[in-house]
Amino acid sequence: MSSLPENERKEALDLQTYRIPIKSIFKQAFDLGYDSAPYEVINDRLTSAGQVTGTNLSILFFAIVIASVGLNMNSTAVIIGAMLVSPLMGTILMMALGTATADGQKLKKAVFGFAFQVLVAVISSTLYFLLSPIETATSELLARTSPTVYDVLIATAGGFAGIIGNTRKDSANTVIPGVAIATALMPPLCTCGYSIANGHWTMLAGAAYLFIINAFFIFLSATIVLFILEVPKVGNYTPKAARRLKRGLIRNAVIILIPSIILGVNLARTSRAENANAQQITAETVSTSEVTDQMKILFPEIDTVQVGQLERMNEEGKLTKENIIILGTNKDLSSKQKSRLEAWVETVYDEDYTIIYSNADKLLQAEASLAKEGSK
Repeated sequence: MSSLPENERKEALDLQTYRIPIKSIFKQAFDLGYDSAPYEVINDRLTSAGQVTGTNLSILFFAIVIASVGLNMNSTAVIIGAMLVSPLMGTILMMALGTATADGQKLKKAVFGFAFQVLVAVISSTLYFLLSPIETATSELLARTSPTVYDVLIATAGGFAGIIGNTRKDSANTVIPGVAIATALMPPLCTCGYSIANGHWTMLAGAAYLFIINAFFIFLSATIVLFILEVPKVGNYTPKAARRLKRGLIRNAVIILIPSIILGVNLARTSRAENANAQQITAETVSTSEVTDQMKILFPEIDTVQVGQLERMNEEGKLTKENIIILGTNKDLSSKQKSRLEAWVETVYDEDYTIIYSNADKLLQAEASLAKEGSK
């Protein structure tokens, strides 16, 4: 380069100054530690967000009220507001920090704080729904009772995004609001409260499982990122203890994951069956899978649901159509259950529907009786 004229040598040096090697671009793009904050800052952020104080509990209580009202009134916008207000995410991230740093005191404090928050949320929402005059299970409530493996993917991705956003140098974090909406920790807890208040134990199981999925996989993905960032260990963290911890995390993840995979497969099969059925019968008599799932949650006695129209001639000889819902049940519903069911149907459909009950057991008995008489 020294043999080049002065002006050309200067241009070459300028090009070298502004040239960015491809290797460094990729390294910068995939390096989580490139713009991460110092550990002291990360520790202060996560510990502060996970503290269960009077302020924290006050915000939690208001989030419970907002979520319960939103679920009760079937308002998506109000429920989103509750997700943004809820402080539960901070406690989960503090649990992840305690795990990754082998800080037993911090982990214990976060676990007890989180358990206390969950208990307050369930009790408060149960009291609300006991006092609420509206007992109908809205679509927003029912949407939190059928978790699948897709919810696992959402919670895992949300956990990764949340912890990465919290460990950056830039304190203005725009990631957390989106993570709070995507992972939805508060609505499943309030759905548990509704289920307890109204005695819907199948709904309770589904909502509780969805909350466990969201909480655990946020915790797991956050712990993984903190391991990658190599946060300093506080306690006695031997290689043996590290292996034991990782095996425990994998075991728990598999245990929680298996039911969601089964439910996801069943959902896919139901969807395919509905599509196949739709090609064989008219659109007016197609069974709606979503309505079927929701009815089975609220009324376990229902086996099948078929929504359609019944054509008949009126007294004037004109063809009329009547909206009907044919329900296949495994046992007779009580008058109170029928009233609740009819009230729920009115909230689902804008038009009037006539409900026809078909008891599967009685039909089988009648067929068996006819067959016996025919053999004689």
